This record gives sequence, structure tokens and C-alpha cells, in this order.
Amino acid sequence: MGFSRANLNVIAGVVAAGLLIGGVTYWRGARMSQSASSRDDAEVLRARGVASIARATMAGIDESDTIRESLHQAARKAGSGLSSEEARRISTTIEKFLGLRFGRSSDPAQFILWREEQGYRRRPLEELRKQWFLDDAYRTYLDKPLDAGASWDDVFAEMMLGQDAFEKGRTRPSGVGVGPDDLRIVVRTATRADPGRAAVDGALGDVLSYGGPLMISHSWWRPGVSYDELMAQYGKVKTATVGFVIDFVDGKRRPAKLMMYQDPKTGGWWIDGYCHGNYEKADMSSARWEY
Repeated sequence: MGFSRANLNVIAGVVAAGLLIGGVTYWRGARMSQSASSRDDAEVLRARGVASIARATMAGIDESDTIRESLHQAARKAGSGLSSEEARRISTTIEKFLGLRFGRSSDPAQFILWREEQGYRRRPLEELRKQWFLDDAYRTYLDKPLDAGASWDDVFAEMMLGQDAFEKGRTRPSGVGVGPDDLRIVVRTATRADPGRAAVDGALGDVLSYGGPLMISHSWWRPGVSYDELMAQYGKVKTATVGFVIDFVDGKRRPAKLMMYQDPKTGGWWIDGYCHGNYEKADMSSARWEY
């Protein structure tokens, strides 16, 4: 099955948006600066990161207790003084997201229910058509046109399951790194004057910054309250950058990054963006990840 010109344009845009080779990258208005003094330095850091993820201690995607405990330990070590309750809530949210979206028992209806219970709002299909070129991606995955009268739930389910079948494991996680160097949560309070979000540190941060392209995933959801709304109201927002290692069904191991911010009214954490990286050209197909 070939790709249309529109689909190829989407791929190019996603790859370009996610490619971190030092310098500055922007994610929903939040700046993260990372630099290297030379190309040689960047190659050394990339090699260190690649070697580190190759040695990662992994747990199966459905080993929820192990993953949640490792996330909790990583959250307790994060900056900005997370309380025990804050660490518990963010680790539970991440583990639930991974298990419900990517676990062996993942089901589109259950994932939709969980997102709505958390307070997320659905992005209209028309918005997804314009922003993510949904019609073209749907045709690629399902080999048929998207019905103008199709329901949101049905389209999401078809895209979620159709992508898994089309990608043949390239975007389907089978395991998550649980060692202290394989799972990093960095917390920083962003302000109007300094809106930067913290970058993942250590060797995992190196491979995220200097490895292959990062593929920005396509979210079908809006948080119940936006980052910009919180910043306008409070003048500051507590944010978290989560880095981890993923084993994929196709046998490859790659780093991933999850962006989150805290709602001060509820203490809960909103998912603000997700990407997985270190791709080689031969591994790139539709470069999508629906969530």
C-alpha cells in the first residue's frame, strides 16, 4: 500500500517537528534548551545514550505493579519537591496510560472511558481532519475512505487497531524500562517569565536529544484545563518531563518522552504530549501513534 502526497507531507512534518539534534525545540509553547559544543560532542553523547538503553532493565508492558513502583521511585527523586501524594498520583497516571493504551488487554472503549473519567475532552473529528490529516491516515491504515457520518468512537477504535495492524509492531510497546537509569521524571515549575520545561537528564536524556528522530504522537484529546489557561490564571505551572525506554513488538528498543503538567485545583496531572524516538529511516512508515 503506498502513501499519498498528503500523507508523505504529514510524515515529513512530524519527523521535522520531533528531530532534536541539539539547539532549541518548542513543545506547545514550552521551551526546552539543550546544546552541545560541537558535532563530535553530540556524537559522544548519542553513543552514551544508545549504549545505556541497550543495557536497560525491562518489565513487560502488563507488569503494572512493577512499572508503577518504578515510576513512583522516579517521581520521588524528581525535582521541585514532589510530595509523596504527588509522586503517587503522577506515577499512577502514567502506568494507567501505558497499560490501557498499549497493554495486551488494551481496548479502545476502555481507553476512551478512562480518558473521559480523567476529565479530558474529545477533539472534534473535523479538527483532527485539519490538524492531523485524519482522512489520509485513515485511508492508509484501513484501505478505505473515512465515512463523513462515522462516529468518533468508531473512528478512534479503527485508527487505534488499524495502526497496530499496519505498523506490524513498529509502534506497539511490549516492555518498559524500570531501572533507575531507564526511567526519569524531571519536574520544574514554569513561569510567565521563564516557561521552559526541564529536559530529561543522564544518558537517557542524551539519546532523546541526540539520537534519531522523535515522532510526535497524535492526541485525540484536550486536557480539561489547558496549560495556557493555568499560566494565565496562576502565573506558574508545575510541569513534568518523563523519559523512559520502550521495547517494541518489532524487536527494537527506543526512548520515549511524555510531557505533563499539574492542575493545582485537583492535584492531578494532565498529559500534554507524547513522542517516541531514535528511529532509523528504514523504520519510518506512517510515523503516527494515536492516543
